[in-house]
Amino acid sequence: MEGRGSGPQFLNVTPGANLKAGGHFSSTGTDGKLWFNIKNPDGSLIFTQPTTGTFTTQHNRNIIRGPGQAYFNASIQKHFVVYHQQTLSFRVDAFNFPNHPNWNAPDTNYSGENLTANTYNNATFGTVTQKNGQRSLQGSLRYSF
Repeated sequence: MEGRGSGPQFLNVTPGANLKAGGHFSSTGTDGKLWFNIKNPDGSLIFTQPTTGTFTTQHNRNIIRGPGQAYFNASIQKHFVVYHQQTLSFRVDAFNFPNHPNWNAPDTNYSGENLTANTYNNATFGTVTQKNGQRSLQGSLRYSF
């Protein structure tokens, strides 16, 4: 996550902060969409910009992992002999057949903190706002000779 200021730079993270939400959405969010915690238990902000003109000395690269992706596909095929060596094949493919949703990556667009309101300027910071993957079926018929 990069902050704004004199160009892209990594943010300071409160030492000892618990970013993980246990592999599920954080219970600290009011809407239940937070993938990682953005506030400490005492209500203070976890991510802050380094002092103007400086860079963070913390090793904060790749500290957040997004939701995993799972796809379940199935296929059924049947061959029919039509005449001698001529065959007819019918096939149905089901992509994501249980219609399992896959969450997109959380919003890591940090646009600064609002110290007066003790929040971030980007209201969707840390939240998952979209999902992907819907069930789709595909059928095919093939005549071989």
